[in-house]
Amino acid sequence: MGRKRRKGKAGMLPEVAAPSRGVPRRLRVERDLHERLAVALRHLRDNRVNGAVITRVELTDDLAFARIYVRSPLDQDVEPKALIHTLKLASSRLRREVGRGMALRKAPELRFIHDSGLEAAERVEALLEEIRQDDEVETDDGLEDGDTPRSEAPAEPAGIASEP
Repeated sequence: MGRKRRKGKAGMLPEVAAPSRGVPRRLRVERDLHERLAVALRHLRDNRVNGAVITRVELTDDLAFARIYVRSPLDQDVEPKALIHTLKLASSRLRREVGRGMALRKAPELRFIHDSGLEAAERVEALLEEIRQDDEVETDDGLEDGDTPRSEAPAEPAGIASEP
């Protein structure tokens, strides 16, 4: 009778064969790509890209394409279209730099997208503040929550005649 085979790859340590057990490979590569891109962006010499922040990286399951969400720094007034255009021009260089350090057969194609989440959050906060101020004005008029002013009282239902 032959020898019993062990599960797993022969000759490989379990840590090497399955690193970070329980974490999908795509998520590990996303995290590594995010870190390496942040370092690579610091080395670019274009003023429009200086200080750009990578907020999120999303990879396809086959690791062929990466969506990189970026925003301009808060203290600089960089037009989002100019930032994305500059990053698209530098994408081949960034892809090459990132690909050298990662253990992938092929570096993913980089697609840069402006992350408008911060602006949207600020807009929501402004709207909520406006609502709070409107509520304060109504309560300052002596009305309780849910009360309607007399001038805005609902009319009598149609079909019921009011007494003269």
